[in-house]
Amino acid sequence: MITVDDLNYKQKNVSFEVVSILDKIQKHIIEQKQSNEPKLKSKFYTGVGSREEKCQKYSESNHINLKQDVIDIGIAFASQSYILRSGGATGMDSYFETGVTEYIQKYTVDALTYFESDSSSSLGKHIKSANQTCAFDAHQLLGEIYYAKDADRYNQKVQNELLFEMVKLFHPAPQYLKKNSYPIKLLARNIFQLFGYRFILDEDKLDFCDDISRFVICFTPDGCISHSTRNYNTGGTGQLISYADFFGVPVYNLGNKEQMSYQRLMEYSQPIIDGLKQSKLELEKR
Repeated sequence: MITVDDLNYKQKNVSFEVVSILDKIQKHIIEQKQSNEPKLKSKFYTGVGSREEKCQKYSESNHINLKQDVIDIGIAFASQSYILRSGGATGMDSYFETGVTEYIQKYTVDALTYFESDSSSSLGKHIKSANQTCAFDAHQLLGEIYYAKDADRYNQKVQNELLFEMVKLFHPAPQYLKKNSYPIKLLARNIFQLFGYRFILDEDKLDFCDDISRFVICFTPDGCISHSTRNYNTGGTGQLISYADFFGVPVYNLGNKEQMSYQRLMEYSQPIIDGLKQSKLELEKR
């Protein structure tokens, strides 16, 4: 876990207010984890990663089907009532999203009416973005997708400025990020992928920490799993990895062969997928 001192906030001209708030959030999360009574309310996880082109290239060079395997991982976690947080981009984001959608379509009954009444089967039609909520799978919310526009959800100038300062603090080249630009908003919305829509930079409002993701599953071709191992090849996913590192959220990168996350997650998900398929066959025979 990195600290505010590791982020060189003085050299990046980030206000002490932002640094102080982030430090308090980090300490609050550490205290929660050390408590005998964990306060995590829901089973959130973050599923993100590289865009389509990089995913396809990695699949071809390693003779794997990254897309289908991630879809299966998404199905497996959805079946265990884990709630996906992602970013709606092509590649990894869409693979996870498809996994949740396929779980609903193939392995649930009551929720199918959501898709029968809509010509589009995109999870984006049935998720929570910013302050809007739509539950599916009968009674469960299984996905939250955050876009660049969600960085403006505060509608408060002060909060928006604090959010953009936070982005610069974690970014390796903040001098290239223009205020209110699309790139900085895209990087800002990554924090919601970790904490959810209640995240706010206010030291007196820390209850959103109860909703922090339990872990991050991602893919980047360099296998980055921490702020210190982040580099140019990590891409935009590196911003979320830096946030996760700071707030103590484990990162499992499918591109990290030493970590063996790919093998371990497939070992976890495949029996679940097989069980779902078997249950479906048995139901169809009745």
